[in-house]
Amino acid sequence: INIGDGCNGDCYPVMTDNTGYQTLSRDTRMKFNGGTLTLSQDVVAFASDDRLKTNRVALTGALDKVCSLNGFTFNFNETGGELGFPTDVTYVGVSAQEVQKVLPEAVKPAGASDKYMTVQYEKIVPLLVEAIKELSDKVSALEDKLNK
Repeated sequence: INIGDGCNGDCYPVMTDNTGYQTLSRDTRMKFNGGTLTLSQDVVAFASDDRLKTNRVALTGALDKVCSLNGFTFNFNETGGELGFPTDVTYVGVSAQEVQKVLPEAVKPAGASDKYMTVQYEKIVPLLVEAIKELSDKVSALEDKLNK
């Protein structure tokens, strides 16, 4: 078996079983190509079950927090390119620094270098849910005023 640091084209992980035998199998449901991980099945991670939680604190001021964030398109700069990010691809995202100010739990060190930050986008969803609810309450209040 030859194990290298990377490959050209499509690369698939090789799995072993737990039976004590060294049976190797290629899993084509997970593919790496040019730094992109493609999965053809669901990703299940972390836990959302209420039975596993304590110290729940409601998110407040969600609409103001969401309104303080900016979504934008961007290209990685030269430093990003040195870290392995393509500089000729246009991406869409938010600023980790802006997110950190309103929801620090959604910001972690970047995988490319601990000197930089990344956003766990799935962690922003609860903030968006609460912001939508706040906006809905405002719309309902305005509708009530109009109907009086």
